[in-house]
Amino acid sequence: MAQGTLSVVRMKFPQSLVPVDWKIVEDVAPQRGEIDLELVEILKSGEGCINGEEMVWRARGTLNANLGLDDSEIVLRNQHLLPEDYRSFYIPFPGTVLGDQAGRRRVAFLYFGDVQWHRHFPFFSQDFYGYVRLLRPRQ
Repeated sequence: MAQGTLSVVRMKFPQSLVPVDWKIVEDVAPQRGEIDLELVEILKSGEGCINGEEMVWRARGTLNANLGLDDSEIVLRNQHLLPEDYRSFYIPFPGTVLGDQAGRRRVAFLYFGDVQWHRHFPFFSQDFYGYVRLLRPRQ
């Protein structure tokens, strides 16, 4: 299996992946089978940053990088397969949009800290810079 390829036994992960008092606003079906993933840039030439809504729109459109919360769990459980050069990027999973208790929209992100990958849920309203990359099935 190539590095960056995840061999996946599909299952739906429990609601426990969603923080307490939050709800799933939008969700996609998780990827199936063996997934050969690649990083893709979200910014266009000359852009310094984009907001969360634009990031999700691009992920679902031409970038074909619309992985969701269940996919983020698969990546976390198989993080040893991710290439080391991915560690310098924040990786969002825009296929699942969550609503927090205040009604703010959020998506799951993975980031590398200390010796492993972690998941967090930033606000859509923040700007996303060049250190953010999307994962998608290799094209």
